[in-house]
Amino acid sequence: MLQIPKLILDARIAEAHGDRKAAIESLRKAVAIEDTLPYNEPPTWFYPVRESLGGVLLRDGQAAKAEKVFREDLAKNPRNGRSLYGLWQSLAAQSKTADADWAHKEFEAAWKDADTQLTAGDL
Repeated sequence: MLQIPKLILDARIAEAHGDRKAAIESLRKAVAIEDTLPYNEPPTWFYPVRESLGGVLLRDGQAAKAEKVFREDLAKNPRNGRSLYGLWQSLAAQSKTADADWAHKEFEAAWKDADTQLTAGDL
């Protein structure tokens, strides 16, 4: 489990240096480790790493791959507001208007009581 924060930090540093390919690779490794963790309440790792992976993919212009990652997270974490936001943005980037409208409505419902605004950079 302790590899997850190391890999996330590696990804953040890589992206800050403009190396999104390395960031994506580090986050894919972190997701793979997270997937092996046993179910716990609260979760062993405090947030779904797929949020970060989808965010980097989206910022890298890989909207279709980001969509897939956000959908995978939503299958594991239904109504996750951050992943709904990422799904909405990735669908909009692909001009999938009807699906993007649906994801936007789902995001708005999930995020209705939040006191912050999300951006793709937050993922």
